[in-house]
Amino acid sequence: MISVYINYPAQRISVHKDPNCKWIQVHHKPYQRVIHINNTNVESELNKLRNKEITFGASRGLNDVWFYINLDNVLIEENLVKTIHKILGGFYKRLANAEIKYHCSHQAYMPSQGNQITIPATQEFRRTTLGKRETIPDRANKINAVINTITTRIGDINSQYRTGPSLYFYRRILKQRRKHPNASEFISYDSNLELLYAVLVSWDMNSRRARMKYFDDFKSSIISCRPQLEAIESKWESTELTQENEMLARLKNAYLILELMETKSRLVSNSKCLHFLFPSLCMPMDGRNTLQFLYNNTNDSINKYLDAIRFQFEIMRQSIQFEKYLDNRWNQSIPKLIDNAIILLKGVSVKHNT
Repeated sequence: MISVYINYPAQRISVHKDPNCKWIQVHHKPYQRVIHINNTNVESELNKLRNKEITFGASRGLNDVWFYINLDNVLIEENLVKTIHKILGGFYKRLANAEIKYHCSHQAYMPSQGNQITIPATQEFRRTTLGKRETIPDRANKINAVINTITTRIGDINSQYRTGPSLYFYRRILKQRRKHPNASEFISYDSNLELLYAVLVSWDMNSRRARMKYFDDFKSSIISCRPQLEAIESKWESTELTQENEMLARLKNAYLILELMETKSRLVSNSKCLHFLFPSLCMPMDGRNTLQFLYNNTNDSINKYLDAIRFQFEIMRQSIQFEKYLDNRWNQSIPKLIDNAIILLKGVSVKHNT
């Protein structure tokens, strides 16, 4: 756990890793505002900040706040501090100019001499997921249904699904992504970010109730996620899908940083963005197909995203030659094969041949 003190008039953001730090006690006044963030409420508390339900001013009770953040992983907790800073900085110039400073360390977070702390894979998954893992009802049968659809009729997606801008921009961004050795280099070019912006628009991320941020803010969010994208890339180059827990943790870190929408929901936009950046690793998701198929509802959360990726990984580990079902239209990667199979199984987004 880390403790974070934010003082608005003093433009101060200080991080404390030692729970016994005397400085914490000194500044913990009787009327002190305190916000506890843990694995079960991280998204709801961030949404309060985004909706400006927690305000700052010069008067007592509004001038400062303590965040007690307990996500069982110091790297995730530190990334969350950066996210909080970014959100508040969007409303308050003083906080935007504040520097995050680390006041004290704690033995629990310090590596022993000459050694790094290692966490067993099964424990790492528990430590890096946010809250209770979502349960996919009838999981085994859904996996079998997806596999059967891929091996028997996945080519139907090309005649029954979309054409027009959504397919055109999808093929363009995949072609452009292949020109770059990694996602970090890809996002270094404004033209690629503009293409990413365009393909998300063509995939309905700025229609109905969905509202994308203005391009400058969209670009800033993706650039700020560069360290997390590089971490995903480095793990993807060396990982086996039988050892997926650290990858899920890194995907989660990126998910928490990416804020592409004016609206609250993030699963659909973030999953699509991560798919375009890592087409062979992450499948895109939406509400009426992915979430309805897996969870029988359209409520999104980071827990659902992580377990949907685990569902995808389970399928990718099957002894099936998925590569022979790939083509140059909608079926250009194995994660997209899985997404396309779900679309065909749901049947709500396709035209039915008669």
